Amino acid sequence: MASEVIFNENILNTIESQLKQSNKNIYIMHFWFTYKPLIDLLIEKNQKGLNVKVLVDFRTYLNKLEDKNKQFDISAVEYMLNNGIDCRVFKGKMMHNKVILIDEDIVITGSANLYKESLFFHNENVIILNDKNVYTKYKDEFYRLWNNEVMNKKDIIQKIIITKSNRLKNRVKKKLINLIKRYI
Repeated sequence: MASEVIFNENILNTIESQLKQSNKNIYIMHFWFTYKPLIDLLIEKNQKGLNVKVLVDFRTYLNKLEDKNKQFDISAVEYMLNNGIDCRVFKGKMMHNKVILIDEDIVITGSANLYKESLFFHNENVIILNDKNVYTKYKDEFYRLWNNEVMNKKDIIQKIIITKSNRLKNRVKKKLINLIKRYI
């Protein structure tokens, strides 16, 4: 297979199929990655001994893990870290890549993000390339970003704690404001 273009409702099945066939490594460099079934597939591959690395934009750590029907009360980044996935968060300027690298030659890239809205409700596309030269260029870029301007695990966990604390404070503030409004 030299290349294949996939649109809309076929994207998720294609990505899942490609990930299931992997047998060496999976590198993901994605702007928004919160879709639990794909993350669970990565966890499974990691537990089988594959080299799995995930690099996401700073905004992903703020978003909750989700599947098609439910949003979970944990961030996708926290879930990956808790389940042994080597995950880093890019903290430089927006990292808007949408790239999956599989084994030593498969590149999946396109417009689709790996979250529910994008996978089920947007008009998206991906292209699958089986080209070692293209793979090498993307892998070099992955490691350039991976080794620079990223938050380490300690920084990520501290940010998650701060974010959760701020959300709690905001809920309390909203409740107080509503209570005050009620009696004024």
